[in-house]
Parts: sequence; structure tokens; C-alpha cells
Amino acid sequence: MALEDGDSRVRLYAASSLLKQGKAEYLYQILLALRDEDWYIRAKAALVLGDIGDPRAVEPLVGMLSDGYVFVRCNAAEALGKIGDPRAVEPLLQALGNKNTENMPDRSSSAEALGAIGDERALDPLIGALEDKEPIIRSSAAKALGDIGDSRAIDPLFGALGDEDKRVRAAAAEALGEIGDPRAIDPLVEALDDKDSNVRCKAAVALEKLGWQG
Repeated sequence: MALEDGDSRVRLYAASSLLKQGKAEYLYQILLALRDEDWYIRAKAALVLGDIGDPRAVEPLVGMLSDGYVFVRCNAAEALGKIGDPRAVEPLLQALGNKNTENMPDRSSSAEALGAIGDERALDPLIGALEDKEPIIRSSAAKALGDIGDSRAIDPLFGALGDEDKRVRAAAAEALGEIGDPRAIDPLVEALDDKDSNVRCKAAVALEKLGWQG
């Protein structure tokens, strides 16, 4: 039987397939895979748990935010964002605040997961992350603020429209469109003259969402 195969990857895929067929008893097999000695299995198991969305996976996934492999940590953060359980907010905020250079991918994934969960506890830390020294963190924070959709992020996102990094400017323009506050119209119109074509495109789409006729 595949669940008893000597290869841990075979066991993981078998349990995942059974679980997706509605056989909830196989969740335990996926949770066991989070403790596998193979980092690839742990990383894959985290993604599977995110796709399944069972809240029983939240605490085990939170534990994986401190795994020794970056791919496992990032996948665990992504999975927690998909599940959307507020219990994950504080651990993800801790990961976001860990400014060790080696943890940059974790911080980016944690920012986006916080946006997916949408808890207002993340609002101020994400606004603060718009000033981070790393462009990828600033970009992820802008995206997350758009996902949360709180108008208190409007002014900080206006500032991000002038960021030196084009990815941050594009993410800020898109976020302003997602929030939908008409105060963003004038700054977004100015962004239509941005030197980067993607920023201009994101600004145009955002303006369309805001009902701007040009």
C-alpha cells in the first residue's frame, strides 16, 4: 500500500490524494510529514496543508516557521496565509520582524501571509515595513496592505509610490486600487507618468477600479 511505502515522497503524495478525496483521517499522515528528515518533504507537506485549509494544521505549521530550511519556512508561512486562522498572526509578525539578512525570504512570505489573513493587528507592522531597507520586503508589505484593504494605509502607500524600486511602486499602485479610496486618484494619475511600464500599467488598472474616467 502506498501509505506504507519506504519512500517518504510516495507516502506524502498518497496521503495527500486521499485527503483531497475527503478522507479526513489522512490529515495525520500529512502532519507527520512535517517532521520528515527530508526538507523537501517538509516543504511539500506545508503546501499541501495550506491547500487543504484544515485549522488543525495551524499549530504544527507555526512550528515550521523556525525550520532550518528557508523553503520550509516560506511554505509554512504561505500555508498559514491560505488557512487564514488568526492564531497565526503573532508568529507571522515575529517572523516579519526578524531582520536577519538570511531571513529575508521568510519575512516576505510572512508579510504576504499576514495580508491574506487580513487581521488588523498586522496593519501597523506592515506600514512600518514600507520603510524596510530591503525592496522585496517593502513590496510584499505594500501588497499585503492592499489585501487587508484598510484606508489607514493610504498615506503610507502614497509615499511608496515614490519608492526608488519599481517593484515597490507597482505594488503600491496595485494596493491603492484594491483599497478603493478615491483619495488615491491624484497620486495614481501622477504614477501614469512613471518611467517603468509595469508601474504605469498597475496605476491605470487601479484608476479603473476607482472609477476614474481620465
